[in-house]
Amino acid sequence: MTRQDVVSVLGSIDDVTIAEIIASGASLEELREAWAWAFGDEALMSQGDRCREHGWQR
Repeated sequence: MTRQDVVSVLGSIDDVTIAEIIASGASLEELREAWAWAFGDEALMSQGDRCREHGWQR
């Protein structure tokens, strides 16, 4: 995942956070899922606990 990928999902955030997200090894799809899950996308929330499988929490 690139810096631009992270910014395309999360918007303008600090460089340290971007580096930590990239270093996590998550894919762009996983970042999108995590963002949607964290901010209450009901369609994704009803699909199970995939985010929790990765250790992501709200």
